[in-house]
Amino acid sequence: YTVSAEEGSCSASETLIVNVYDADVCPPTMERVYANSQSWGSIITGGVSNRPNATDGNPKTYSTITTGLGLLGIGTTWQNLFFEETVPAGTPVTIKLGKEYSGLVLAGGLSVVGIGENGLDIGVIQPVDGGLLDLLVADNVVEYTFVPSNLSGAQNYTGIRISQGSLVGVAQNAKVYGAYYEKPGVANCDPIDNETNPDVLDVLHGVKDLGLGVASATASVSNPWNAVDNDLDTYAMMSRGVAVANRAFLNVVFKQQAMPGDELHIVTEVPGNPILSLELIKGYKIQRFLGDQPVGPELDNNSGVLRLKLLGLGYANKYKIIVTPYDEPYDRVKISYGSVVGVLGDFTKIYDVSIVPEIDIPESPTELCLGDNLVLNPTDICTIYDVYTTETGMDKWQVVNEFEFEMPEDLTAGLHTLYVQAIRNGCPIGERQEIKVEINDIPILDDIKIDNQTFAFDTTIEVSPGDVVEVIPTIDWGDSNKQEIVWEMENPETPSEWIAIPFAETEVDGTIKFTIPDFGEVTLPDNTVIDIRSKDIPIRLILESDKGCQTIEEGMLLRIDGKSQLIVNPNITNKLKN
Repeated sequence: YTVSAEEGSCSASETLIVNVYDADVCPPTMERVYANSQSWGSIITGGVSNRPNATDGNPKTYSTITTGLGLLGIGTTWQNLFFEETVPAGTPVTIKLGKEYSGLVLAGGLSVVGIGENGLDIGVIQPVDGGLLDLLVADNVVEYTFVPSNLSGAQNYTGIRISQGSLVGVAQNAKVYGAYYEKPGVANCDPIDNETNPDVLDVLHGVKDLGLGVASATASVSNPWNAVDNDLDTYAMMSRGVAVANRAFLNVVFKQQAMPGDELHIVTEVPGNPILSLELIKGYKIQRFLGDQPVGPELDNNSGVLRLKLLGLGYANKYKIIVTPYDEPYDRVKISYGSVVGVLGDFTKIYDVSIVPEIDIPESPTELCLGDNLVLNPTDICTIYDVYTTETGMDKWQVVNEFEFEMPEDLTAGLHTLYVQAIRNGCPIGERQEIKVEINDIPILDDIKIDNQTFAFDTTIEVSPGDVVEVIPTIDWGDSNKQEIVWEMENPETPSEWIAIPFAETEVDGTIKFTIPDFGEVTLPDNTVIDIRSKDIPIRLILESDKGCQTIEEGMLLRIDGKSQLIVNPNITNKLKN
């Protein structure tokens, strides 16, 4: 929403952006469209160096607007940034700017305006202030968002202009990293470069005055991108000023929104203070944002939602601040350090800032049988997974569906360490998380013996009524033990239904003895009496270990001929003779 106001020859406009969140729907995927061409100008003095850097789409590179020593308005310098296509009216445009601390003036002097399809300014030029640059008191890199508008409302635009006014007797430098607007699109999975976490879209930083209006050259943030380079040996340094109430800040922008259940991890160190205590982070402030809007309260060591974890051997005094999950999405985090007056040399190191997606991984190993699929539990409607065999390699288990993965055929029994990668909008998010999997052997039927002869299981046993046949299975239980051995036959009345064998007895070791009824009469489990003569009856064997692993062997056929066993009864024989 854009509100415009006019009084006399003066006009102003403000834009309110409303984000609507639906917990039952994945957030839309937005992509940045960067300005890709530029021009510049100045009034007699001043210039713009490294001009193409403002339109290369790289948030790390910048052009520099330099104004000379101002005199009677001389020295104002500007750079125009243009988009490839006309941008629809009402679309917010964001400019990433940096203002260098001069030692003589506070940040300020920058102004912006939209450029219309006719090449003219849209409305009046507006200063970049509103509590943004006017309270920044050191070298700073920030974003400024506005909607090009005039008194008739929001207008189509083709670009924007950034101007730096001159001040009498003072030379100034301003950095222009680029300008962009957002539109629905496809997530870009590629990192900015090989030295940046692929989940990170941008990094902002600076120092903010807390109310005294005093500039400080001693408060600073150095090497800010080191906090997102996936290297725990490099760091961003945040220093708070001497005898000045200010706060250094580091703002990390992520490509995708954190979902409810995700944790925020910050690896940091306060040099010379190895004690693991929340007192270590006294002076820290952590604020989550969705765009430029705060999400939830600002957090500190008294919030009750921060945990500390020492990284362990090899990591000196580094520790991890774990911010517990929040039930609203956010896509950036602002880490501030300061608000302490009169402390010389206070600084902290930020080694890493990352989103850790929630993955339902049990603490104890997940037990599987050889040949089983690994099934993971979904944690939200937007996240699926890949399962890798190593922490950084590309070998992975074949995906059956988003949450089920096929075990490789060459995998052996034993304890295995796998790594689960969360994926959102087609892009990996967060580091791979370790999962332990215990693979158990399945029982193997080597062969069967009938009358001391060895056969494969898929054999046909020919019998007649009255016959007794003993079958002895040879079973390899591997690293497990026997739990249960079950013999079953296919129901002659209901094909594909397996039932207990009513004319057989099974011993503890699995040996089965078939006793074929003399006249082929058999009572089924439902009390139906049938004649099994002249039938082929499929037989199967179920082996289950004490680890819950099961093998089902099928293929045996019991072929019963149509004969009847002659019953010798003396009483009947004598009567027939007489």
